[in-house]
Order: sequence, then structure tokens, then C-alpha cells
Amino acid sequence: LGPQITEGSETLAGFVVAMIAAPLIVGGIAVAADWLILRRIDYHPESTIVATIGLLYIIQQLVLTFYGPDARPVSPPIYFRVDFPWFGYSGYKLIVAGVSALLLASVWLVMSRTKFGLYMRATQQDREMAQAFGVPVRRVYAAVFALGANGSGSLSPFVISKEEEEGVVVEVTPRLAQGTENVYTASYRRELQHFLAVVRGNSQPRLPEEQATLMRVVDACYRSAEEGREVVL
Repeated sequence: LGPQITEGSETLAGFVVAMIAAPLIVGGIAVAADWLILRRIDYHPESTIVATIGLLYIIQQLVLTFYGPDARPVSPPIYFRVDFPWFGYSGYKLIVAGVSALLLASVWLVMSRTKFGLYMRATQQDREMAQAFGVPVRRVYAAVFALGANGSGSLSPFVISKEEEEGVVVEVTPRLAQGTENVYTASYRRELQHFLAVVRGNSQPRLPEEQATLMRVVDACYRSAEEGREVVL
């Protein structure tokens, strides 16, 4: 969403506005998703994975519907070149690297030096114990989810512009080219297609027989280690 929000900004002022608006809008969507969906499934790991993949698919299709699949040229808000003794380098890329480093340092400071960072680490390590000490676990989950989306939206206005040799910036598209799909991403795509087919009633859910067998083997390994004997399945 971040690049699409920035796509219409053709001036430096518009780019600055997009830098502020993109993380706020993306973070707001994340908060809404947490409140409407993730909180209702109690942040269960498997359900959360399915829900976020479903949301990703919905948002991607909405972006394709309103913006279309065609790449559009976008002019860079800033362009200059830094000349070193042995080569020249894009000043715009150096700005992107500097902003990335600044965001990374900010995250480290929040995580290690603030009360909120302490709450985040406590919630991640032991949710029940943190809640027993008065940590607002649900709010922490929502804030972390929003901050993650916010950080992605913060860099999106920069990555929308990709420089070429002459300083011309082109191509914004919300989907990958067909030739870039690998076995890993293809497996997720097929999994999502099957999930949607089950939801629509066009297919039957597949029983996780292999996964169940694997879990029985893992449980037997733990039981064998605890009891000091061979466990036969």
C-alpha cells in the first residue's frame, strides 16, 4: 500500500506528505485488522497466519482493482550524484540507506531503553506472566502489529523510485512478474488457492495426515527421553 499511496506525489512537497501519510494509513489498517480479526481469534499462531495471508490477498486484489496491474513511471523527488575518487554513486540511494539506518537505530532504542520495549519483550517471552504483572498484552500486540506495518510504510515512499543510469525513475507495480515465482512462493500460492476453494465450497479440506504422523513421532521422542525407554508407535 505504501508505494501506491506515494504514486501520485510528483513534487518534493507531495513526497514529504506521502512519507507522513503512508505509514499512518498502513499503520491504521494494521490496527483495524488487529482489532477486528486477530484479537477475535486470540492471536492463535495458525489462525493468525491464515488470517494475515488472507488479508494480504484481499489488499493485493483491491490495489490491483483500483490501480491496475500496469507499471507507471514515477519521478524521483531528489536526484544528485556523489562522486568518489574511483567511482560515483547515487545520492538518493545514500539517503535511503541513511533513513533505513535511522529507523533501525530507533527500533533498537525503543526495544532496549523504553518501558514499551520492556513490555514488548516480556509479552513475547511469556504472555501469561506479563499479563499477571499488569502488562496490557492485547494493546502491546496491537501496537507491535501497527508499528511493523508503520515501519514498512515509512520506507515505501523511498523504494517506489528506482533509479537508472540517467537518473530516470520508472516502474511501480503491486505484483511480481510471473517469471520470478520460485518453488517456495508457489507453494504458498497453491495453499492459498486451496484455502479459498474450501471457503467457497468448491473443494474439501485435506486432512493433515503427514503432519499428524510427524507430531506423533515428535511426541514419542519426548516421551522416550523423559521415560528413558524405547517408545513403539
